[in-house]
Amino acid sequence: MSTPSERRATLRGASRFGVVGLSLLALLTLIAVLAPLLAPYAPGQPSGAPFLPPSARHLLGTDDFGNDLLTQLLYGARVSLAIGLAVGVAATGLGALVGSLAGFLRGATDVVLMRIVDVVLVLPFLPLLLVLAAFLGPGLGVQVLVITAVMWARPARELRAQVLSIRERGHVQAAVAMGAGTRHILRRHVLPDVGPLLAPQFVRAAKAAILLEASLGFLGLGDPTVQSWGSTLYYANVRGAFLLDAWTWWVLPPGLALGATVVAFALIGTALEERYRPRLRSGWTLRPRSGQVKGGTSSREAADREALVSIEDLSVAYAAWPEPVRAVDRVTLRVDAGETVGIIGESGSGKTTLASAVLRVLPSPAELVGGRVLADGHDVAGFGEPEMQALRGGRVALIPQSAMNALNPLQRVGAQVAEAARIHGRGDGRAASDLAQRLLNDVGLAGRAGAYPHELSGGMRQRVLIAMALAGEPSLLIADEPTTGLDVVTQKEILTQLRTLRDRRGLSLLLITHDMPAALGACDRILVMQRGRIVEEGTPDQLADRPEHEHTRRLVSARPGFEDPRDRAVNGGGGSVRAPTAETSDAAAQHLLRVDRVRKVFEGRGRRATHRVALDDVSFELGEGETLGLIGRSGAGKSTLARMIAGLVHADGGRILLDGRDRGQLSGRDAARIVQLVFQDPYDALPPGARVRDIVAEPLIIQDRAMRDNHERVQRALEAVDLTPVDRFADRYAHELSGGERQRVALARAIVLRPRVIVADEPTSLLDAPLRLGLTRLMRNLRDTYGTAFLYITHDVTLAASFCDRIAVLAEGRIVEEGVTRDIIAGPRHAETRALVAAAARRLAK
Repeated sequence: MSTPSERRATLRGASRFGVVGLSLLALLTLIAVLAPLLAPYAPGQPSGAPFLPPSARHLLGTDDFGNDLLTQLLYGARVSLAIGLAVGVAATGLGALVGSLAGFLRGATDVVLMRIVDVVLVLPFLPLLLVLAAFLGPGLGVQVLVITAVMWARPARELRAQVLSIRERGHVQAAVAMGAGTRHILRRHVLPDVGPLLAPQFVRAAKAAILLEASLGFLGLGDPTVQSWGSTLYYANVRGAFLLDAWTWWVLPPGLALGATVVAFALIGTALEERYRPRLRSGWTLRPRSGQVKGGTSSREAADREALVSIEDLSVAYAAWPEPVRAVDRVTLRVDAGETVGIIGESGSGKTTLASAVLRVLPSPAELVGGRVLADGHDVAGFGEPEMQALRGGRVALIPQSAMNALNPLQRVGAQVAEAARIHGRGDGRAASDLAQRLLNDVGLAGRAGAYPHELSGGMRQRVLIAMALAGEPSLLIADEPTTGLDVVTQKEILTQLRTLRDRRGLSLLLITHDMPAALGACDRILVMQRGRIVEEGTPDQLADRPEHEHTRRLVSARPGFEDPRDRAVNGGGGSVRAPTAETSDAAAQHLLRVDRVRKVFEGRGRRATHRVALDDVSFELGEGETLGLIGRSGAGKSTLARMIAGLVHADGGRILLDGRDRGQLSGRDAARIVQLVFQDPYDALPPGARVRDIVAEPLIIQDRAMRDNHERVQRALEAVDLTPVDRFADRYAHELSGGERQRVALARAIVLRPRVIVADEPTSLLDAPLRLGLTRLMRNLRDTYGTAFLYITHDVTLAASFCDRIAVLAEGRIVEEGVTRDIIAGPRHAETRALVAAAARRLAK
């Protein structure tokens, strides 16, 4: 592993290699273009005696017919480079087309195209090339066709895998929900994401094509009417250049030219791979502190050895203009064996950066600028790669946040957990699979090993990550937002399970969260983090009852709660919820949205696969300006229902009506004018390469609105979600926004068409408490201002109570209880509702 400076030097070195390669290729291309001006003689015309050695008149000598070899070399560059570039474009273009169509359309199209790719890939490469060349005969066009025919399949295979992944990303799904057609999605989302990957594919294909053309020419299968480097080598071989010692001026120059061209493409390809595939870059490590003294043991060092992990004055900065930004600023903490330590703070406070620093996995452009991390008393800066591999996942395991994106979308979750077990030496084959089954059972996912990530809810995916982290039997578990996206009941189960594991195995926990109630109920000590610094530390009782720092007091007071549900008053919610009136009841009768006995079954795969009923006989209605809260545990079917209303999932039974019309009979554009979906994950729901103004304008572009109208509507939508001044946000990219700002952009995109219904799928689950309340107040304002109806999907009963007129409880795919919010909270009838309300009340009591 390299230090940050070494890592930057490596990247600069790769960039320099790319410049060298590009310069060399540019020189060769310039020589080829200027060949008629640079060549001393006309091609194909004798200009001297046969086999003349190099001289002032013939710099590279002559061949057996007296033709100038320098002229052949210069004109040969034109043919060889032209074939390489033509094949590179053709093979990459064909591969991109086939891969994009197969990955995006899937189904029968994917099966047919990929079987063709498989056939091409398994055929013997060189024999197929020779047979095709001999059968079709000579000619430059034939050479391009033949080489392209054997080279397009590999780019197609690789790009298809990328497109499959891109297709499941939130911003692409959002475009589908907005009514975008295949052409729009391919042009606006898929191609920009896979476009950078085409450059390395093109370079690789062009390099291989030049070598293959030289091989065909050397074997006599090239075009005899044109001069290329390959044909030059062929004629040198068959006309006795080696016998007459003429090879030094006849064979060596075209051979060196081929070598220089291949090296140029290889250098460019390496630079592009480094640029567009960050995983290939060298990782980086923490720098050891200067002046560290060996030998001698102080009392502090002895204490550090007793701590499982100890952090001393750690500072991490991100490169930024005009000066670096300190994400972690002189943080000191320790985690002892069997202890649970919590780090709590708002989004952007530096919590995740701190966790990454412990395992030396800081992302670019982060750099350690001070302090050290000790594991069992040893500075991890001095660990080599074997020691770090043993530390990561084995001694210390990380549960990353954002379970939506941390799993491989093309691999079953059981296989991913089994892979983690194999990596940490917990068995191979059947033993690893059995362990994966047990771990999934332990986290409440019995029987789901054969599921793909997209078949699981956000909470289920989070539990898969917990199972993967436990696969290496770590001593310290760093849980970065482990309960994000989980309902209050499941949150308690997961935290209880982690405490049980801690007690049974002597496991230590470092719990990183923005959820104050979770930290208060799970931790022995809590450190409050703000803007990279630890501003307060204490026990849960101290922080809950006697917080000293203003930031701690704000986090504690930001917890929503309900006082007397019969009065529908909500503490911290920013107001009260309207009781249904005769007007809203009449509007409900006209129902903008009606879900009528909807059923959805996910088919299993494999011989032992079982079918899973996600939704069963689900019915409800939503009227003009009304808010309906759909609450339930993770995996209850809430997100499946939201995606079904948005047209992303098809029902297996029942029907969905939008403004009285069958959802299945409406075009995507027509449906988008009635209903819009706000996704759960604000980090995945926005396209990373687009500016805010373009993100918000996309629904209007799909509807073919005039650009002038777009600008005005975008301005009003951004103002409506409090992203003001608009000029400050409109030209920024998604990665430049905080989590709360991203979710506001997603909400602005949803309202820009002025839809009559917004389906908000867990819009606050990834946000900290102050941002949750702010976004809820914002949705309330939109409802009151525009009369927008909301289907508010959440597992947070207190937020639903603060916002919704009615609540429906979903459990195991069925609506088990529905009614006015006041009555549901005050007197829940079903056991599932009672459990959710009671769990929320216990959290408020902490």
